[in-house]
Amino acid sequence: DLVLVLPSRRASLFLTTEFSKFIDKPIWLPEVYSVDDFFFKVNNLKNANSLELFFSLYFSYKKHVNNPQSIERCYNWANILLSDFNEIDKSCVDHEKLFDYLSDIKRIEGWYLDLESNRDEIDQYLEFFQNIKAIYRELVSELLSNNIAYSGLAQRLVSDNVDIVTDWLKKNKKHKI
Repeated sequence: DLVLVLPSRRASLFLTTEFSKFIDKPIWLPEVYSVDDFFFKVNNLKNANSLELFFSLYFSYKKHVNNPQSIERCYNWANILLSDFNEIDKSCVDHEKLFDYLSDIKRIEGWYLDLESNRDEIDQYLEFFQNIKAIYRELVSELLSNNIAYSGLAQRLVSDNVDIVTDWLKKNKKHKI
């Protein structure tokens, strides 16, 4: 009937341990989730591991960039980009506008880049930022088609559709959070 959602797994474990100190006979405790676990549960998604995220990102990147970097070179910056995507989604930022703005900034920065440097690298850099919106969309689509997500994406999905929580509660015959 009741679902408890706590800030972390540690808090969930601590609470169940404390409950057990006061109970001397077997009982059914309410379901206890961390906030992150609850978002994944409600969305019926699994938390993607770092390799799943990296390869999904790399394949999305390769689809949208004409001359992609090697997988080894991509690996050097992929975790930073995935972390940024996670923060963007956790903050529920309008990613379309953000990526348009970011692309414009990088294009303007291109005006001031050292002309003596490798022009191909500059062009690749600018092309990446021009396609970042498509890369993000492709990544999200790929992850969701495999029923996996990263934490920020799971949170964004709930914030974009709060009714999913109510539906989950009804489906699982729960009445209170």
